[in-house]
Amino acid sequence: VLSYEMSISIDPNYAQAHNNLGNVLKDSGRLKEAEISFQKALSINTNYVEAYYSLGIVLFDLGKFEESKMSYLKAIEINYNFAEAHNNLGNTYSELGEANHAIDSYQNAIEINPNFAEAYNNLGNSLKEIGKLGDAIKAYQKATTILPNYPTIHNNLGNAFKQMNNFNEAFISYTKGLKLINPESLD
Repeated sequence: VLSYEMSISIDPNYAQAHNNLGNVLKDSGRLKEAEISFQKALSINTNYVEAYYSLGIVLFDLGKFEESKMSYLKAIEINYNFAEAHNNLGNTYSELGEANHAIDSYQNAIEINPNFAEAYNNLGNSLKEIGKLGDAIKAYQKATTILPNYPTIHNNLGNAFKQMNNFNEAFISYTKGLKLINPESLD
């Protein structure tokens, strides 16, 4: 923090230093201060895509979902191929109760990065939310092929199978997830 503050004192218009300070503050849980740093970086460089993205994360964590959405939309406007921004925009839409917009955002992220397991997992969550369980299962299965050692995805897949009354597949998915957490637990 001190080194970034020193850089800023030498050159108050150094947008990257404000952005980097914002990231350090964000990572240390000082979200309101991080928000101010990102906004300062953006007042200096209005096309600073990483600052919009990071500001979106902070605003989301502060529960300012509409503002977070706007920040992600601005990042995407500057760089449409920013898959992580599409994914986080989807999470924001999900928090706002806009499942269809969330689905579109996750699909955009996947189109940009077809190996984005987190986006497939989030897509599955939103599809499950609107009752498209078959499609949710396909999204979760794709996520498990990309990232097979992530227990949350197996758990989500198990939940979707359970909702479809496919208890055998649910059991298999839950078991895989639990074995990833504690391999000896199911021996």
